[in-house]
Amino acid sequence: MLFAGAHGPGLKAADQMLKISVTEGEGAFHDTKRRLGYDIGVEVKNERGEPVANAEVTFILPTFGASGSYDNGSQTYKTSTDAQGRARSLGFKPNAIDGRFTVKITAAAEGRQGQTTVSQINSGAVKAVTQSTGSGGGKSKLILGLAGTGATVALLVSRLAGGGNGGSSNPSRPPTTLSVGGISVGGPR
Repeated sequence: MLFAGAHGPGLKAADQMLKISVTEGEGAFHDTKRRLGYDIGVEVKNERGEPVANAEVTFILPTFGASGSYDNGSQTYKTSTDAQGRARSLGFKPNAIDGRFTVKITAAAEGRQGQTTVSQINSGAVKAVTQSTGSGGGKSKLILGLAGTGATVALLVSRLAGGGNGGSSNPSRPPTTLSVGGISVGGPR
């Protein structure tokens, strides 16, 4: 169906929606013991794929169960996109309840709206190990998260700033091994 007037001649209502892309924070593990959380980054674009500056972006946390709050104690954080259409939540702290939860994200600008969700996990059993990757001076961050009753084990490896050694090994240093209970993760053999 085509609409005229406020939507413009010949444009579908779906073409007037803002598109929100999550750039960071999808699947993040939050440390409930130390109350350390990760913020969410998004990009907001219009129907032509162009960044939308000054769009109001709202991050909405669940009101019960696994969740958290922002620095002001609220479960809602509002901000605006920059000139490149980017925005991020700031100051998230997980609550003490372990489990999965979903953050609802909305964006609004010039009569257009969009929304998306981000899945995240609170866990009291999050471990982080940072190690050198060799002569390139880069670092890798290994995060081992155990969620629920131990049935779910997730292993995430991400590269941090500083490059790396292009995948070559350092023969003078043995690989790092991490053991948790009966689970052991080590370097290649």
